[in-house]
Amino acid sequence: MEARWAHNPKVAGSNPAPATNDAKREVESPLFLFINCLLLTGRCPDGKKRLVSALLVIAIFYLAFMILDRVLSIIYGFNFQPYGSYVPAGFTFWGHIANGSIAALALFFVFKLYDYGTKRRIIFLRVLPFVIFAAIGALIPYLGDSEHLAKNNMTGTLPVYLLANDLYVFLIGVLAYRVAKSNRVRAIVVAVMVVIFVCVHFLIYAPMFPEFYWS
Repeated sequence: MEARWAHNPKVAGSNPAPATNDAKREVESPLFLFINCLLLTGRCPDGKKRLVSALLVIAIFYLAFMILDRVLSIIYGFNFQPYGSYVPAGFTFWGHIANGSIAALALFFVFKLYDYGTKRRIIFLRVLPFVIFAAIGALIPYLGDSEHLAKNNMTGTLPVYLLANDLYVFLIGVLAYRVAKSNRVRAIVVAVMVVIFVCVHFLIYAPMFPEFYWS
């Protein structure tokens, strides 16, 4: 009987699978899955992969807007980063997350529609999304910043400002969706942008605008 149990893997008690599965479930924490998807194997279930991809794209746009506000502040000599008691609590953080998410979603549909038009050879669908994006991409900063520029006697720079803003956001979309085609590359882009933000903020922006605080 003992010999038969030792050589029969189907006999109850000889299969260690439950313990192995339990151990596997213990290490599959969200952090482990995230690291596994990005750094170790580059593989993860489709649902988790899409979630990680969306979070990384939003992070790219979030950092892009954070960097943009500081670069504009440095170039113009007055602050473009909203902060203080006149903005809602936490706006310094979630304001750019909201803007970044909207821009990421808009450019996602722009590229999807462009790809569909290319596949179907419909020139109209290849051009239309970029026209719409250019118009909306200029309207949003116009509504948000034209008064700020006028208050600081910089209205004359508004056309160049709107064009540069539009182009900047579009190029961030190209980076997030066309250049960084995998989550691993997007994670590297995020890391590089974090370094850029830290350098711009603490080495140049913060000394120029010591009154700024995270609000």
